[in-house]
Amino acid sequence: ELVASCFKGAAWATAGRLLYIWGHSYEFEREGGWEAIEALLKNVRETGEDSIWAATNHEIYTYVEAQKRLVFAADASIVHNPTATTVWIGVNGEPTAIGAAETVQLK
Repeated sequence: ELVASCFKGAAWATAGRLLYIWGHSYEFEREGGWEAIEALLKNVRETGEDSIWAATNHEIYTYVEAQKRLVFAADASIVHNPTATTVWIGVNGEPTAIGAAETVQLK
């Protein structure tokens, strides 16, 4: 329930949320947590949000590093993505993809 309320209908103005689930399979077995993790993942899936991205640690790291490397014009009218990773930013409250090696006019 809590997970669904955090993601369902989230406006882009407040986007950038990260739900990080960490653990080892032996811990789930030992702690009887398989039911809890299955319920959590079912809850996430049932939010109906098609923008939820399941990623590995390395994928998240690569994405964050790509976001950091975006180059904006002084007046923020243009952004250039010098990386090989598509990243998303909010432009006027709407999600906007900045493709790999792409320059985008924002205004």
